[in-house]
Amino acid sequence: MLSYASSLLRRLWEPGTAYHKAGVVLDGLEPPRTGQQLSLFSPPPAIAELGNKREEKSPPVS
Repeated sequence: MLSYASSLLRRLWEPGTAYHKAGVVLDGLEPPRTGQQLSLFSPPPAIAELGNKREEKSPPVS
């Protein structure tokens, strides 16, 4: 991963441009095909399940 980042940095670097330090934290990395692919814009599964339970208990709207 670092080799890709270094390669991109060399391609994007422009002398004389002001750059700011930034960082990225990669957490919860798992081996391939062992995790669950989630959507960036979907609520986390626990929250989604909570919402489904509320909908099941709600009386129908007429």
